[in-house]
Amino acid sequence: MSTSWGWALSLVSALAATLTGVVVGARLSQRWQLAQWSRASSLEACTGLLRAYAAVYDGMSHGCRHRIEPSIDWTNWNQALAAASLSATAQIVEAAVALDDVVWAVDAKIVKGHNGLDEWLVHRKLLESARLNFINVVRSELAVDHKILDRAVGSNRGSGHSSDRYERPETGAE
Repeated sequence: MSTSWGWALSLVSALAATLTGVVVGARLSQRWQLAQWSRASSLEACTGLLRAYAAVYDGMSHGCRHRIEPSIDWTNWNQALAAASLSATAQIVEAAVALDDVVWAVDAKIVKGHNGLDEWLVHRKLLESARLNFINVVRSELAVDHKILDRAVGSNRGSGHSSDRYERPETGAE
């Protein structure tokens, strides 16, 4: 009789250990998949925001350099901001809001007549600084290497016009 109880206890213990392993493994797998999905969703939203930023930047660049009111698709910009707000971390959302603040401030200045090449060079630095900050926050939250960049790819290139690549030389320093 003790042999049958020992065998039954051994069988129950093996089943319990197997089921515990399956449940723990399923929970760990679920958490990992959720983390991967969340990261991918955030990265997609941030990429969409940078894509929308490029269109806004081009519109501002053209409008400012040609002294006309910029033609910008604000719906696309606002949708990209909303997507980032829904899926990104709080730090990324804060950086997106800071970028949005700069974009609206620069647009307001351009619309009020602060335009032309000299003004565009000032506006561009503000915009690119906010963009680089956003990129670095995204990298610190989502990139594998978490490396902070000194300059973002595409900076100072704008729409490809020579005036977007022009840096005024420092005066009086030689």
